[in-house]
Amino acid sequence: MGAQAPTGTTAFTERPSWIVTATLAGGIGWGDFDVQGTVGYTLPTDEVNHLGNSLVSNASLQYHFLEYFWPEFALNDTQWTSGERVNRNQLLIGPGIVFGRFQIYNRVKFSFGIAYQDAVVPDHHITSPLTPQYNHAWIMSMRMTF
Repeated sequence: MGAQAPTGTTAFTERPSWIVTATLAGGIGWGDFDVQGTVGYTLPTDEVNHLGNSLVSNASLQYHFLEYFWPEFALNDTQWTSGERVNRNQLLIGPGIVFGRFQIYNRVKFSFGIAYQDAVVPDHHITSPLTPQYNHAWIMSMRMTF
């Protein structure tokens, strides 16, 4: 389960609504190479007619080298099933790198990553107010595992 909180800043929040995402994840590795994937469904707590629900999926290919470096290539897809973007989708691709897993305490470890995403579907040069949701972005992630 994940949650997205509205920040109140219009540059980062489309609508003042929390969004809960139920997600399944899995992966498999062969030596230093691995493939990970997720699939989830978003459930806005408010403004459902505007935001809509969406099926979100991700696939990531990673290679582990040295002790703490995990370069990756990821594909992220969103398919809207309701709301103003119903029957539209957006595919983002991009390279990134994850650093970690750094020991914190006993089994608790920390990792963080940075990546750059670019929209490839639909064409980000289309001037529709509804697609794509954005055309490129830097993203950062942080995780604690145990």
